[in-house]
Amino acid sequence: MSAIVSPFPSFSLPVSSEPPGLFYAGAENGGLAEFYSYSGNITVETAAKKHGDNGYKVSWSGSLANGWGRFLFDPVREADIAMRTYFYIPSGFNWGVSIQFGTILELLSDVYGTRAAVLIRTDGDGVPIGWRVYSNADYADYSTGFALDTWICIELLWKYGSPDSVEFYVNNSLAVTVSGNSSANRNVQWGFFGCRSEYTFPNGAYLYFDSCKLDSAYIGLYPG
Repeated sequence: MSAIVSPFPSFSLPVSSEPPGLFYAGAENGGLAEFYSYSGNITVETAAKKHGDNGYKVSWSGSLANGWGRFLFDPVREADIAMRTYFYIPSGFNWGVSIQFGTILELLSDVYGTRAAVLIRTDGDGVPIGWRVYSNADYADYSTGFALDTWICIELLWKYGSPDSVEFYVNNSLAVTVSGNSSANRNVQWGFFGCRSEYTFPNGAYLYFDSCKLDSAYIGLYPG
């Protein structure tokens, strides 16, 4: 796996028709430098776009299992966080793992670990079929609206509290709510987009993502 690259974050406004919120990355204004840092086999590609001229591509050579960009909350955030992205997974690949193969959205605390996350779930034979949505250690599975070879908008709304909870939206519709466990008022330091995984994927496999946004309240679809 390649070393983590940590460029200085870009503070200029992104090329986007929506307000940037707490953070926005769409591969238009600085490419990967829009993230605080990034790692793995992640590139800016025209073919990976959902909006604008470019998007992000995560690809695998049969050994590399990660490709992601992240945002740093400084200071740590102790309030609600909405996290949205568009992603595209092509058909034709057997991902070679069962249950779940990669985290595509994650809110992480350096002290308390994962506060909320969305993973891709498979049918047990390596074919993606839906999502697994985490709030702390609790989770729910959801598949309505999931499809290969198409762009899907997903959003995770983490509600800070005692305990905290997560709402998960698919194409602007509330899909599932997951209540947290006994964890109370825990902070978030990082927001991850892309694919973070423990697994090795087949040669040539890839996915796209675009229009990554963080905000303090529900975001919804990219305008236009």
